[in-house]
Amino acid sequence: MGGTTNMKRYIIFLLMALAAVACTPKEEISFELDSKEIHVGPEGGIRTIKLTVGEPWTAMANEPWISVSPANGRGSEECRIIIDSTIVNTLRDDVVRIQTESGQTKEFSVIQDGFAHQINLKKQLVEIKDFATVDKRKFDVVVNTNVDFDVDIPAEHSWLTYKKPDNIDELLDRGARPRNVTVRFEWKVNPTAEVRDVEVGFVAKDVEGEVKTDKLNVSQGSAPDIESVKGTPAGDSLALLSISRFLGCWSEFDTGLRMERWDGVTLHKSGKNKGRVKSADFVFFNTQESIPYAVKYLTAAEELYFFSNENSSTKNLSLGDDICELTGLKKLTVFAYGLTELPDNMDNMKSLRYLDLAGNNFASVPKVLRKCESLKALFLTSNQRSAVSDLSNTNKKDIGGLVDECQEDASGRRKFPQWLLEWDQLDTLRLSVNFLQGTLPTDKELIDAGFDVWDVEEGAADDLEVSLKDSLSTDGIKFFQENKVPKVLPNTDFLSFNLNRLYGDIPNWLKYHPKLDFWVPLLLVFPQEGKAMDNGGTPAGFNDVPTNLNYYYEIYANKKWSEYNIVD
Repeated sequence: MGGTTNMKRYIIFLLMALAAVACTPKEEISFELDSKEIHVGPEGGIRTIKLTVGEPWTAMANEPWISVSPANGRGSEECRIIIDSTIVNTLRDDVVRIQTESGQTKEFSVIQDGFAHQINLKKQLVEIKDFATVDKRKFDVVVNTNVDFDVDIPAEHSWLTYKKPDNIDELLDRGARPRNVTVRFEWKVNPTAEVRDVEVGFVAKDVEGEVKTDKLNVSQGSAPDIESVKGTPAGDSLALLSISRFLGCWSEFDTGLRMERWDGVTLHKSGKNKGRVKSADFVFFNTQESIPYAVKYLTAAEELYFFSNENSSTKNLSLGDDICELTGLKKLTVFAYGLTELPDNMDNMKSLRYLDLAGNNFASVPKVLRKCESLKALFLTSNQRSAVSDLSNTNKKDIGGLVDECQEDASGRRKFPQWLLEWDQLDTLRLSVNFLQGTLPTDKELIDAGFDVWDVEEGAADDLEVSLKDSLSTDGIKFFQENKVPKVLPNTDFLSFNLNRLYGDIPNWLKYHPKLDFWVPLLLVFPQEGKAMDNGGTPAGFNDVPTNLNYYYEIYANKKWSEYNIVD
């Protein structure tokens, strides 16, 4: 009974206590923010603001570049203010409003700076070597920028060039927000013994006002000092090593041996050039450039030999100007190098007598060679990039093979280039295995063009014609008296143009040329192959090719130094 009484008393006491608490006035929490302003840079970011409040609330921003997290709540909270990167150059701002359930409001400002016009480089210094292979003569510079720009390389430093991305407008189409743009720089070999330094500027285009920008410094190492020892054996050895390095020769000169024992090198044994390079061979290499500059230091050389550039049929290279400084060079071979042109100053090579340009990619005979007055032997065989049997059915372009020498006339026909037959100074002209096409000039066409005729009459003063008359039989003299045979290439001891695309009749100037037997015509003149471009793809081959030279020795009876000249 007593326990029940005590329990009732406890319950009554608890109810009285709860009633007292309920009757106590509730303490209100004031609505406050710990900051009235947030200021950020153009790159944006996340900031916090502390909200003190005693009731539900909601946060609202006017601009989409500002967001609040959380955006609502039921009491005090620390909110994250997330601000996007700007896309403008000027300052921008907005107000964030917080409203409680009871209608109270607080605001704070968000101010964001705009991006300045700027051109920033990821690196400001680039160091390069004096030499590298062509595919490695380049470097990239990353430019962080919000404006288009020009690259300012001083004119005296033309060894350095650049290329901006083709889609730079698209890359920079992001308002004022900087983007990364990669600029590709390419450089040329340093041929001097001095370091080359250049300061490259980056200049904003079509921008008003101040632009923050950077400078790029490029430093290139010096080359071996050939200049200070030029004209000496030491200078020649440095030049040989430099040329070999530039060409990328498969085998290198053994610098552990004296230069006189280097493979493919011969030296002058006596005289003012004793010990200097007389001849040098460079074989099996891979280059995409002209003959290296160091060749100009081999001023005592009489013969140079360059043989077999890798993938030469795919290349379009020039011989280069530097080799033209070798005024004493007598014999030059540049075989399968990938040449398509010669420099205009080839005539500076006043001593050049022998030039072999076989296996290159010439589409025509370089006219500059006509200015080389000392030249006696010219080899232009096998200038085809690829073998094309039927020229009339090919759509290939740039096929080499001297194909441009035989242009169509008004009737659509092609002819062997007459100007080559006027080149009297040459004693050797080899044009075999090319794409020369069409017919040979007739006797009448050459006479009409001003060619002299062979004179076998009494009193002929020309030594060649005296020799011609002495070699002729009676019938031969009569033949030349009755037929006006043009005097074509009278000084040429060796001529070949077999395996081209020539056709038609063989004119007398060729068929009865006084030196025809020296030219081995049944192998190196008369045989042709394939089809030409004109006349619906005319099959190559002359109409009246002789099977032997009996006809010839009946005319030139006194040239029969052996009975085997007559073929039964």
